[in-house]
Amino acid sequence: MFKNTLTAACVLLAAAPAFAIDQTVRPVDPSNFDVAGVRLGMPAAEAAAAAAAKLGVGANAVQYDKPSMNQLVKAKVPGNFTVQSGKSKLTVSLLPREPVDAAKTLVVSEIKYVMEPSPQAEEAISKSALAKYGKPSVARGMTSSWCAKPNVTIACMGDRGPQLHVFGVTVQLMDESLSKVKIAAKGEAPKPAF
Repeated sequence: MFKNTLTAACVLLAAAPAFAIDQTVRPVDPSNFDVAGVRLGMPAAEAAAAAAAKLGVGANAVQYDKPSMNQLVKAKVPGNFTVQSGKSKLTVSLLPREPVDAAKTLVVSEIKYVMEPSPQAEEAISKSALAKYGKPSVARGMTSSWCAKPNVTIACMGDRGPQLHVFGVTVQLMDESLSKVKIAAKGEAPKPAF
């Protein structure tokens, strides 16, 4: 009897932390979130104008990286642009829209806002994120994440859709599905040789 009671008590105690973690996980759809006025899927020119306006800088503060050849659009296009504003930097990653749209060739696939590190900056980022985006899907230590499909064990890492992460002095909004641009294969399918 004592052994059965002890076993049951051990099982309940071992399971208790898992139930506590479950209660802190909640789905949040960050698909309409913005970081410094920039949203996922936004055309590049619109995103650059929004970022400059939100950060209070001129259009000349938007710096595009060196264009490189993109096979989908068959042209040289920039992969990112950055905006420096005081002690913060915004980096916006761009990818071709699929299907290709001549009017909106490049769209935003990831937004990263970073402040100069300091204890005050970390606290300011954390408080501002909670005020702007609400309660996160998962919060662990100094990292908070918002996603539609949170997981108790791996937070938002298993979600392939839009995700917002706040850690230290960084705010990162991304959508893994936007970064998986598929280029139509021509001819025969390749034959793996491993």
